[in-house]
Amino acid sequence: MAHIPGCYILAAGLLAGCARGAMSASDAGGSGGGDGHGDAAMATDAGPDQVVDCGAGTCRFGQACVAGACQYPTCAGVTVPGDYATVQSAVDAIGGLGGTICIAAGTFPEDVIVQSTKPLVIQGVSATRTALDAIHLEQTADVSIRGISTTKPSDIVLASSQFVIENSAITCDTTQSPEGYGLLIQSPAPATTSSVAIRATKLATVQIAAALDVRVVTGFTSITLDGVELTGTSATGVNVDSKSDAATGDVAMSITNSSFHDCSAGITADTRNGEHVELTVENNTITCVELALYYDNLQALYFNNLFVGSSVAVSAVGPASCGNNLLYDNATNYGGTATAGPSYLTANPLLDAASPPGLSALSPARGAGDPAHAPAADYWGRPRGPQIDLGAVQSI
Repeated sequence: MAHIPGCYILAAGLLAGCARGAMSASDAGGSGGGDGHGDAAMATDAGPDQVVDCGAGTCRFGQACVAGACQYPTCAGVTVPGDYATVQSAVDAIGGLGGTICIAAGTFPEDVIVQSTKPLVIQGVSATRTALDAIHLEQTADVSIRGISTTKPSDIVLASSQFVIENSAITCDTTQSPEGYGLLIQSPAPATTSSVAIRATKLATVQIAAALDVRVVTGFTSITLDGVELTGTSATGVNVDSKSDAATGDVAMSITNSSFHDCSAGITADTRNGEHVELTVENNTITCVELALYYDNLQALYFNNLFVGSSVAVSAVGPASCGNNLLYDNATNYGGTATAGPSYLTANPLLDAASPPGLSALSPARGAGDPAHAPAADYWGRPRGPQIDLGAVQSI
């Protein structure tokens, strides 16, 4: 998404968010008493394709480093509080016009339902400073969610639209999610063609079925996860399963540069109900307790991953294209039809203590990746260069 003064240009080429107001350091905070966007001490902010170092990590997708933490320095659009008292009232008011909603720092106890007919950007200060209960995108036009955290399950009901979630966090547990998911992506009938991109975002759940649950029954959906942290005690990180005997949907899912930890399972994808799934898993670090990767009768491609510390690293039904993965400290490396691929390693990767973990200086996983199957940048958005490391984090 590009940015010009006072406006945002969405991926579809539509103009949104031309300034009615702008939030800056002088703006009042939300109900939690925080301040607005901006700070006198802020660093140069990162452009859409730029990275700014900040503490042990980086700021990406337009955030700036302020006092060692990433946040959006400014926001041009209608304000909450300010122009509107609640996020829902702002969504209802401009959903037919399109634009940007700027939410101040604070806690807003709202389950926000978005059913806009024009593209919207909903932007908070950062995932640690702007919190909602949940966001429900229900067959809406293009929506981008930025710098917001939610504490209850959220969902996307697909339309022929583009959805982006970046620099955000979705956290919930079994008491808040009887449905069994943190974020649900589902398709209705009739068929639609949609895309969902989740970047630099945390999905954290406790004792529910899945942090991200994908149920595509009809249509075609492209889903990309890049630089995502997925953690879920007694939960699966990503689950793809239509849960419908009438499923005919197509899903192209790409998971790159992501960190799965403290979870029951990392990635599970099952097509027994009739949907068609293409699953690409490249340069991830998965340290889940029971299972790192499971796929059943689908097109699977997985390269340059670290599968460490699981009961079963990879379990499969059907063939796959794979190579340059490292499997270590698993009770069993392979289940079902899964077998070792070319250039596999089984040595200790010598992970460091960072979060997500990188590779120590003597790690055998340094430079062991296949460049043909590597993203250009790593978890932090830093260029990987010609020598591709395994896992989510490239050595500096």
